[in-house]
This record gives sequence, structure tokens and C-alpha cells, in this order.
Amino acid sequence: LVLDAPSIVLDGHHRLAASRSLGLSRIPCVIVTRNDPQLRLDCWRQGEVLTMDDVIARGVNGQLLPPKTTRFRHASALPRCEFTLKELKTCWK
Repeated sequence: LVLDAPSIVLDGHHRLAASRSLGLSRIPCVIVTRNDPQLRLDCWRQGEVLTMDDVIARGVNGQLLPPKTTRFRHASALPRCEFTLKELKTCWK
């Protein structure tokens, strides 16, 4: 899940790291806008409160939050991105 502007990864950091380790230069993703009324930000940790501004500021500064801090949910079913590894390695060459 990627925010359109500024362009930061909201969810999928492990997938991004794995894709980079495989040498992929492009990775399919779902892009959302900051003020999408169907996008919801929750915190996994009880008692922790974060806003979208907090998440964006950390992302822009390269200060990732610890794993399982945020949880993004979208009210609509997001499009599926289904590609084989072979397709991902060759589709943009």
C-alpha cells in the first residue's frame, strides 16, 4: 500500500525488502490518496495513537515505525496484484 504524495510505503515493507533482494526494480502496488475516506489507520499496540501526519512524517524522514505498529484498512476490496516471480523479473525489461 503506497501513498501517492508524498510517495511512501504505508504497508508492505517486508514485501518491498524481499523484492529488492530479488533484484526487482519495479513492484506492483496499490496506490492510495491521503484523504481517501475509505482508508483507515489503526494501531496494533494498545494505547498508542498515531495520525496519518505522524506516519507520513516518519516515512518522509526515513524513520520507519517498528513492525506491527500501524494497521491500514480500506473499506473497499483492493485490487489483487497477482504475478509470478518470472513475470515480475521480466515484465519491465
